[in-house]
Amino acid sequence: MATGNEPRRVKFRNKRTMIPKRIHAITDDDLRTIVSEGMKEGRTLEFKESLPGRGDSDRKEFLADITSFANTSGGDIVYGMRGERDADGKTTGAALEFTGLKGISTDTETLRLKEMVLHGVAPRIVGLDVVEIEGGDEGPAILVRIPDSFQKPHMVTFKGSSRFYGRTSAGKHQLDVGEIRTAFVQSAKLPEMLRAFVLDRLTKLLDDAASISLIDGPIAAVHFVPISAMLGSHKIDPRDIEHPQSLNFAPFGRDGLERINLDGYAKYTATSEADRARIYGQLFRNGAVEFVSSSVHVKNSGESSDFSATHLCNDLLTTLIKLRNLYHHLDVDPPYVIFVSLLNIAPCQIYLPERFRHFIDTVTIKTNQITFSEQLIDEPIPDDRSLLANILRPLFDEMWQAFGIKQCMDFTQEGEWPS
Repeated sequence: MATGNEPRRVKFRNKRTMIPKRIHAITDDDLRTIVSEGMKEGRTLEFKESLPGRGDSDRKEFLADITSFANTSGGDIVYGMRGERDADGKTTGAALEFTGLKGISTDTETLRLKEMVLHGVAPRIVGLDVVEIEGGDEGPAILVRIPDSFQKPHMVTFKGSSRFYGRTSAGKHQLDVGEIRTAFVQSAKLPEMLRAFVLDRLTKLLDDAASISLIDGPIAAVHFVPISAMLGSHKIDPRDIEHPQSLNFAPFGRDGLERINLDGYAKYTATSEADRARIYGQLFRNGAVEFVSSSVHVKNSGESSDFSATHLCNDLLTTLIKLRNLYHHLDVDPPYVIFVSLLNIAPCQIYLPERFRHFIDTVTIKTNQITFSEQLIDEPIPDDRSLLANILRPLFDEMWQAFGIKQCMDFTQEGEWPS
């Protein structure tokens, strides 16, 4: 009798797909479902009965498998799955039995696989993960999840090798010169696509053409863009955000009214001005997020504006830690790129706490728009403010450096973010 507490099992939309579930949520039940449904290997999935050996040829074969997934669409390799064979002994590609791996140390083997990839592939594959799945007939399985890389093509470099691999539904193959050139061109276009997205959004903000209108004043804008948003990997239905309060989609830590719009899902703070907000957050259907404030982090002060980097940095930490729950719910994985921009600010000075005002000289910003250098976050967003602050430190330092101060003044002398 069902209790309603059983773990959710994988539902396969077709017979040739990677496992449609977060890697740390996959269980032995899911692997047995693969067997019972006759799932086959394909472009994003491969079964291996045993782990790669320790010889050079085995290591090169393993790295060829890994890079073929990363250079194509990503995928899963399940070690500890016996494949079906026909009457002639040839593999059919279908999973036959979840045997698991007998007599292994999963910690040792997981570390070995990660180190082989780290030292045998260039550039580094961001987002690769390796997990143990218990419950096989003879022991646990090891699952390697390879992302659809944004830095493709990746090359096998072990023992002086310099080969590139890709995948089709029939398995891996060595890329030819034309395929390698295409991969490099596509990879080079990604930074342009990211900047074009942010520039389009900033233009809409300046033209008051965004889905949520702001009150007049200086603007601080944060764009948090998963690489998957640019690769077309996600299509989010705003109705999937069933409990926005529990998921803490709160722009700069503030709650507010919610609205489904053409762009996706928005939350904003109401003002006395009809249909205008002081702060809003917009979740786009591709998984990107825009957080904007008007006259909150940058305030008009007489003939100039005052920018509170301290205020914005603290709000940014709060916002991103809350955002991690929403991204987990929507299966939006790293890497992410974050952009911070200031609009309608000239002339602008940085706000300094009282303790700094008498011995720090600052520079006045005379341009009306500034976008700081983008910051890459290639791991899941941590829920620790100090850890996240140190990841974002290059961005925080640049905010202060724009005003003539050599580094962010909010870190302690020991380099820690205050609790």
